[in-house]
Amino acid sequence: MDDVVGCSSARAVSRHLSVPYSTVRNILRKTVHFFPYKISHNQQLLTIDRVTRLIFALKCLARIDVDASWSWQILWRDEAHFDLSGTVNTHKFRIWDTENNRTFQEIPLKSLKVTVWCGFTATFILGTFFFKEATRNGFVTCTMMAKRYKNILENFVVPQIQQQQCLDSITFMPDGVPPHIGLCVQHFLRQQLTNDRVISPAFPSTWPSCSPELNLCIFGCWDT
Repeated sequence: MDDVVGCSSARAVSRHLSVPYSTVRNILRKTVHFFPYKISHNQQLLTIDRVTRLIFALKCLARIDVDASWSWQILWRDEAHFDLSGTVNTHKFRIWDTENNRTFQEIPLKSLKVTVWCGFTATFILGTFFFKEATRNGFVTCTMMAKRYKNILENFVVPQIQQQQCLDSITFMPDGVPPHIGLCVQHFLRQQLTNDRVISPAFPSTWPSCSPELNLCIFGCWDT
């Protein structure tokens, strides 16, 4: 038996010992009380990652010491893609019934999707805004690029922030997706908010890489 220690699977043990696979499984489960477990992956953290996260956290605490309402004025924002064919997220979707009725859902090879932008602070909600453009056949969903993202900010987001009368105090937090930090977007954000009120890889204040996902839109808006 020592010869099979370290075998990659129960089937490998079965082949090595010329024992039926079912026998190996019964021994593993009922005799030695072993059960199969999946390996979980998590983000590798280097020493520099921990240092960077600590420095960022200390900077945030320092800003809160100066202005207790600072964290309340962060504009959390995100985009989400919605499938127009009715496809659901099977990872979270459940059907409660007395038995498994083996429900299947047909998915088209190329399904239409719509991209939606939403943001909110502790006091108000912005959006939702849809990434779409007019064509001869009506509005169609378009790919998000830096120019389109800047247009959303300029024509919809900033005007609504101005209506809330907080453009001079709000902190904007885009992520590192290329359309969010394109040159035209950077220039526009610097004009409207200055460097100090943007948390982004393209600005002095950067959300550290390998950090936990704390975007409130993911948990409170899209429910993903």
